[in-house]
Amino acid sequence: MRQLVIDLDHVDATIRIYRPHIDLEEIRPKPLPPRHQAFRGQSSRFILDTLKAHPDGMTTRELARLVIENRGLNPEDKGLSRTIV
Repeated sequence: MRQLVIDLDHVDATIRIYRPHIDLEEIRPKPLPPRHQAFRGQSSRFILDTLKAHPDGMTTRELARLVIENRGLNPEDKGLSRTIV
């Protein structure tokens, strides 16, 4: 923990070199993206490709399971399955 505080002090000092009068309290942290968020269009592209590969169709649950597996998530997680379906 001590080393992390020292590292942050070094970052603050570096910022002050370039902007001596900056108020570091004004700098807000960027919000973290939600866990398991896909890149823009990633899920749509996978779903369309999967549906094209299965011309007979598939259920929403089957498709959701494939999306979960493709993303490297746990397909046995019931809460995640309900969220995606």
